[in-house]
Amino acid sequence: MNENYFLELNYSPAHLLEMIYAEASCTENYYLSPVYISRCDVSKELQTELSKIINAPFVDCGFLKTKPSKQYPLHVDTFRIAAINMPLFEETVGFKSFVFTGKKIETIKYTSNYFTLLNVMEPHGVLNSNTEKERIVLSMGFKNNSYDDLVKRFKDGLLINDIL
Repeated sequence: MNENYFLELNYSPAHLLEMIYAEASCTENYYLSPVYISRCDVSKELQTELSKIINAPFVDCGFLKTKPSKQYPLHVDTFRIAAINMPLFEETVGFKSFVFTGKKIETIKYTSNYFTLLNVMEPHGVLNSNTEKERIVLSMGFKNNSYDDLVKRFKDGLLINDIL
């Protein structure tokens, strides 16, 4: 694993999973984002609960959906500088998230229902080659804290408030 691009945070918001899955399942709440990906913003209640866990202000929070047999091509985010992602539903055959390290494409190791910190200033993308299942990820975006700052906070034990 290359920590310059992503870092598994080994934390699951288990007490919020029922609420997260209920919101992610409301298909009528999804819309096409400005970058042409299906998106659903989380409720104020869920955003408040997530902000109690993450000790850094995130500026956006929502579900990103990649439909069957679709991809979100290699890109660098323009509206945020770091993200914490959490895949919902089981990662399955055909789901692939990746970063370009400048030399090669490297697969991002995601675990369902667990947070992973992602450096969105580096080229990254998603491929859903599964012909039947949607891939849905909860994503929290940061504008005021760089990826390196968030990695440092995590390593110092300051990013995740796991005593709730």
